[in-house]
Amino acid sequence: MILDMTIPGDDYAICLEQVWTMPKQGIASTGRFMRAYGAIGAVCELLCDRVFYVTPQIWKKSMNVTSDKEQSLAEARQRFPQAVLKLKKDHGKAEALLIAEYARRAWG
Repeated sequence: MILDMTIPGDDYAICLEQVWTMPKQGIASTGRFMRAYGAIGAVCELLCDRVFYVTPQIWKKSMNVTSDKEQSLAEARQRFPQAVLKLKKDHGKAEALLIAEYARRAWG
C-alpha cells in the first residue's frame, strides 16, 4: 500500500507516530506489534529520505487535542471538512490527518 501511494522521484516526507507498547499486554502481542511497527518504519525509510517520527504527546499538543478520540475527530472534521469522518471508529483516520498537518507545519 505504501508503494502504491508513492511516486519515485517525487519530493515528499513521511511522518510516523512514535509509539510504544502498552502496559499489561502479553509478550506475544507486544512482539507482533513492535515487529509490525518496525517493518512499516523500515519500508518508509527505504522509500523516502525524509522520515520523521513524532510522539503522540508532541503532535497532540501542537494540534490542541488530547487522548480523547472525540476531540481528535472534532478537530479533524473542522480542519478537513472534505474528509469522510462520520463514525466514531474513524478516529484513526482523524489522527492520521492531524499528524500529517503537524508534519506539514513542522517540517514543511
